[in-house]
Formats: sequence, structure tokens, C-alpha cells
Amino acid sequence: MAWTASQNKNAGNQNKMKTPKIVKQLCAIVGAASLLATTSAFATVSYNGTYTGTLTVSLAYGDAINVNSSGLGTFTSFCLNSSVYANSGQTYNYVSSDTVTPANSGGPANVTLGTAWLYSEFGSGDLASYGFVYGNANSANQLQQAIWYFQGSSGGVNNAFVVDAQTAVGAGNSTNASGGAYGVFALTLTDANRGYAQPILGMVPEPSTVVAGVLLLLPFGVSTVRILRKDKVS
Repeated sequence: MAWTASQNKNAGNQNKMKTPKIVKQLCAIVGAASLLATTSAFATVSYNGTYTGTLTVSLAYGDAINVNSSGLGTFTSFCLNSSVYANSGQTYNYVSSDTVTPANSGGPANVTLGTAWLYSEFGSGDLASYGFVYGNANSANQLQQAIWYFQGSSGGVNNAFVVDAQTAVGAGNSTNASGGAYGVFALTLTDANRGYAQPILGMVPEPSTVVAGVLLLLPFGVSTVRILRKDKVS
């Protein structure tokens, strides 16, 4: 069952954002990249705790999603399961985890190493060196497709970002559980009736970005970033 979101338009540097009528549930696990991955700002950070609180989501650009939360602050995220949905502007409870809930049918139950590496590179801004254009809808769509590919989700595409991640962490390791590498984890979202919404990615706050216990993340790739999958309006 999909939840409708109000239409809006968001102008990027070179493209226009069309707000989806249906905002797919946020795929919440931020998979941390393995220690075998290439150098990253998050290489020595590992997820080993639990974060809880409330959050709201809204479309940022392409398949990127803005997240405003208690406990983790404001950041951009991407979805982990393309078959569940979430309402733009609705408040959800969240809890961080190594596992994706609900997981994709037949897909990995954990955030994979490939997903973790991609999200950590995106969050640090380093994904630009692999051709990602921050604020660009097409780049966001391709990154979401690559994440879905590693998570065994419908809509996943074996694209250039998949190849980059496999090169960084090893093709044979890319679909293994990330085990909290790079501080990436999944965020399980539930509504007031305890129903599951789309899980999304999250990341451990850097000490320098924590203010009064709140992680402040920029929507275009500084620190942790989350992105949400949407249906485009033609």
C-alpha cells in the first residue's frame, strides 16, 4: 500500500525535480563499507550501538531523500527496499540496526558491503570522484539503483556505481553483510500503528559534527546522507 505525497518542484543546477505522488518507503540501512575498501573519511568508524528517535522524510532530488530527525539531525538518505512506502511529511519512529526490516524478498537481510561503501563515499563527498554529481537527479537515480542491486531489491541495476563498489571492496565481498563497517547502518521505520515503512540508510555521526548529541548532516554529501525512492510524475 502506497502513501501519497504532495507534488512539488525542486530546481537543481541543471535539472528539475518532479515531486512524486507516491513516495516509496525510505530504505533505511546505511551499510558501512569494509575495511578493505579504498580510503574514506569513514574507514575507521564502525557502527556498534543503537540510535532511536523520530524522523520525517521528503524528496530532495532524484531519488535522494531529505531526513529530519531527532538524535541524528538532518541528512540525505536512500531506500533499502523498493516495495514498501512512506509518506512525505509523516512522522515515523526509527531504530538503527545491522539488519534491513522489512528486507527485500529473497534479498540480503543485512546492509551489504557494497551498499555501505557507496553510502559512505556519498556521505563524505568522495563519490564525486566516481562521477556522482551532487544535486543531480540522474546521479541520485543511478546511486539508488546500485544500492537496490546490492540489496536484491526490485529496480536494482548493475551500473557504473556497482562496478566502482565491487572494485573497492572486492566483487566477492560486495554482497556480504557490512558488519557496521564505515559506520553505516539501516534505519527501521514504523508508524503510529507500529506498521513498517520503507527502511533507509543511516550513518554514525562524526564527533566533530555532533552538537548537543545531534548529528548535523548536509543534504548534498557532507557526513551521512540518505535518499528516498520516488515514482516520477510524467
